[in-house]
Amino acid sequence: MNYRHQADVCHAYQVVVKQHGVPKEQVVTMLYNDVVKSFFNTRRGTMFNEPGGADVYKDVAIDYSGKQITPKNFLAVLRGDEAAMRGVGSGRVVASGPADRVFVYFADHGAPGFLAFPSKLLVVPTQLYARDLIRTLTDMHGAQRYGQLLLYVEACDSGSIFNGLLPSNISALAVTAAGALEPSMACYYNNTLGTFLGDCFSNHWLEEQDAAPSPRETVGEQVTRVRAATDTSHVCVYGDTALARVPAAAFLGAPPAGAPTAGATRGVRRPAGAVSSRDVAVETLRRQLASALEGLGEEARAAVEAAAERADEDEGEEGGEGDGHAPPDDARARAARLARLLWREERARRAADRTFRALAEALVIHLSPGAAGRAAAIAELLEGPWAAAGGGGGDDARCHGVPRVERFDCLEAAVAGVTRACGALSDYSLRYAGVLQRACDAGLDAPHIVRAADGVCGAGKGSKGKGSKGNCNTVRPLPLSPWSHFHPRAPPRARRRGA
Repeated sequence: MNYRHQADVCHAYQVVVKQHGVPKEQVVTMLYNDVVKSFFNTRRGTMFNEPGGADVYKDVAIDYSGKQITPKNFLAVLRGDEAAMRGVGSGRVVASGPADRVFVYFADHGAPGFLAFPSKLLVVPTQLYARDLIRTLTDMHGAQRYGQLLLYVEACDSGSIFNGLLPSNISALAVTAAGALEPSMACYYNNTLGTFLGDCFSNHWLEEQDAAPSPRETVGEQVTRVRAATDTSHVCVYGDTALARVPAAAFLGAPPAGAPTAGATRGVRRPAGAVSSRDVAVETLRRQLASALEGLGEEARAAVEAAAERADEDEGEEGGEGDGHAPPDDARARAARLARLLWREERARRAADRTFRALAEALVIHLSPGAAGRAAAIAELLEGPWAAAGGGGGDDARCHGVPRVERFDCLEAAVAGVTRACGALSDYSLRYAGVLQRACDAGLDAPHIVRAADGVCGAGKGSKGKGSKGNCNTVRPLPLSPWSHFHPRAPPRARRRGA
């Protein structure tokens, strides 16, 4: 489950349909929809996107959910392919024409060169590569499927989807939550729900719309306000900048005539305590554990610490992870379970760091940087072009100063091969997909990258995930994180289809 992204989407529906009066028949909503009825949603049947806010789930018309949320279906809906969606969900598509203005809002995870689609598991099963999205937009323009198109994208590294790739002559403008090489940020942690309610960029543009802006406010003016408030990542703009002069209401609808507006002094909330999307899992567990430990005596705290130290042993027990996710019996038991989950999450992060460090070291050999430049080359593979400079880079550098993603066939094959060898990417280890993208664009081919991953992760024949003896670079395949950004998953016996 991913509470905040689904709450972002539901909030957007409320703004466009309920507040601005866009007919729901003109809106297609894709929502994984596994949060609102979850056992672990302490306010089951509702969803909130900001402190003190209204239930954003109420009356949302969902066209596609669960396993129907795939890159293939997303692109089919976008290009208006009714035949492809026949028998799937509502079957509704974006039925637009040459005079229409189309608004697209996407919220989920991302990495250099692709957007990630959700799943019930804590892994990323499918990717939407920038190549395919840009191709679809270009084809739509050529087929006169829209007059103007505006995209807002909430995802880590979302600038990489459009940087140097989105043509400026197809009447499409993209606004991203983050630059081409940086995470987007989660906002509004809620102690009662035990999760972050939203994402900073999305909360800012949605709150700006909640304030009933003037119908004359342009897209560019809205972006300027949202960019000023989103000081934890770099909001970037790509494509046809002429669309920045178009009223935002032409895409998002407008409040009813006579609705009060906040005028030029209007501001958007600056949330405190924003957290990188890459760190939401571990930060959520830390906060939940701290809350669970409150009121426990020293003896109980010591017992919780001991339980965390036994996390490795517990994993070997039958149903170990599932038992760790079972509903708590009492405060101490809940704290112990959270401590074990936190220990496993931190272990999974360390394993990802070791795995991709070893992979970068193996790949650098093929890039032949020379002994003097080897350390810098490894750092750049791991962290990108600002590694040597300590992570600097202003708005323009973060948005446009990164080389565009070039070799998508290599990237796609490398992602598939490395995940087979080393385990699926988690929300945290998605940060290292950039290692594969940069290796591809440096000239390495996917087979070289996959062979290096086989050597690092011991994915040779018969390894069974334990690593292969005698290879000093071999590490164990990545352990799956047990965390889902909301609450621990229920054990298998408690899961229900669609929940």
